[in-house]
Amino acid sequence: MREQVVWRTAQPLWADGLSAGVGFERPALLRFAADDFMEQFAAAVRPGGAGLGPLVAGHESWQRPGAGLGTIHERGPATPVPLFQPVHGRFYLVTASLVCRRYGHPDHATFPDRDESVSFVLRRLVASGSVALDPTDPSTFVEHAWIPAGDGGVWRPAPPGAPLADEARLPLFPITTAGRDGGPRRLLAGLVPVSRREIYEPVPIVAPADTSPSIDPLAALADTRLRVLETVVAGMQQVLAADAAADAALVRESLFFTMVDLALWLDGPAGFLEGSLATGSTVLPELDRRFGATTTWRRALATAMTGETALFEQGRAEPAPVAGLTPSALRAAIRRLGIEAFSPGGPTFFPTQTTFFLHASKILPPRAFPSTGGAAALPAGPAVYAARCLYERPRCARAERHKLSTPSRAFQLAPFYDPDAPARPVRIVMPVDTSPGGLRKFPRSVSMVLSAELRKQMARVSEETLRDGTVGTAPAVGFGMVCQLSVPIIAICALMLLMIIVAVLNIVFFWVPLLKVCAPVPKEG
Repeated sequence: MREQVVWRTAQPLWADGLSAGVGFERPALLRFAADDFMEQFAAAVRPGGAGLGPLVAGHESWQRPGAGLGTIHERGPATPVPLFQPVHGRFYLVTASLVCRRYGHPDHATFPDRDESVSFVLRRLVASGSVALDPTDPSTFVEHAWIPAGDGGVWRPAPPGAPLADEARLPLFPITTAGRDGGPRRLLAGLVPVSRREIYEPVPIVAPADTSPSIDPLAALADTRLRVLETVVAGMQQVLAADAAADAALVRESLFFTMVDLALWLDGPAGFLEGSLATGSTVLPELDRRFGATTTWRRALATAMTGETALFEQGRAEPAPVAGLTPSALRAAIRRLGIEAFSPGGPTFFPTQTTFFLHASKILPPRAFPSTGGAAALPAGPAVYAARCLYERPRCARAERHKLSTPSRAFQLAPFYDPDAPARPVRIVMPVDTSPGGLRKFPRSVSMVLSAELRKQMARVSEETLRDGTVGTAPAVGFGMVCQLSVPIIAICALMLLMIIVAVLNIVFFWVPLLKVCAPVPKEG
């Protein structure tokens, strides 16, 4: 049985993923409010640390700063999260775990010596036609990939399940944390480039979509809802094609995860055939066929969907409904469902040609599909983005070379002057003693070098010439000069000039009440 590799949210958030606090299958966005965010991240995942729940990005402003699950900053997934820039004192990490699809979800090792790599890509979600963009509904938008070009780039339509060859890859770095059993686990994280907003946000012309034949065997499916179903059917065909000497426990484990995927596709939180696993349902009569000795496929799938906790516990008893069944019994159950084997030596049934796939695809409710072809300008207004983690192994078979995660929660990149953006506290202490004796104590630490030509020009301007409105003559002998200035006096002059300019322009902008709020400082003693 071929081992599956999948992306999951950061391992410390798995418990929240099961309780729907975060998306279990999508990368998590973490928010930090200090320049030492890397130290904060390491401390959060350390044994005994606060965990990642309080760091999950949410909706905040300078009036109500903060983040975390279960707080006022948590909103529905349909509302994009605003990400502020480093100048606002905010930093954001996208985090995920690359794991093997087995009980316990053990970490999957990457091998750079085999040209394997992990990264993440930024996708822009562009509304499809006149349909309002809903980040939770893929039918309302088209994903666009960022293609670097010189100092800028373009946004190009991209398939949801595969990266473009020239798409920008952003780096991920590993960090070690403790797992549920106390053993070491590996997280992958990357810094979201919020400060590149001014490069991403201009409205370039979208390059035409790549019309070359795709190597993705799922790309031929126009309806994205069927891609998961095809993967499920292919997984069951693997069980049918398993060697007679294959480990029975491994066969049961592989089928269990495939059944979880099928159950979620049918009747999960984002399922496409709601109520299809309920007792007495008439949707897909094939599901009423026998799975084991005493249960049907419909009941078996419902049991598998509620047994997700088995995903995290290694060494526990096998979960129902596959526990104790022999590979031959499982293969018979799969055939009864209407899934024929992919047999190069006999009648060939691709996943999309099996009886079960054809029947399930016909009863799906109709859906409008976005168009991705042709060149067009991106719509004006705030852009909506999502991040996807990417695992690449170019030496594998074509269908296994890329493993792209589901999109992260949708977000927007805040501009530099965002009225809701938090402000970094800046405290400038002016000199206390501004008398000549007090200012004399400060060194003249700023040196300004004047050329001979500049010194001649400056010598022509004096108090008398300014009063008379004339310009004096330049001195006959000219030489350069080095002037040393006092920083405190420069600061006082800058403050005075600022107040003068503000007062003069107040007749136009009326901004004095908005500029400052002054409070008295208590006198010592």
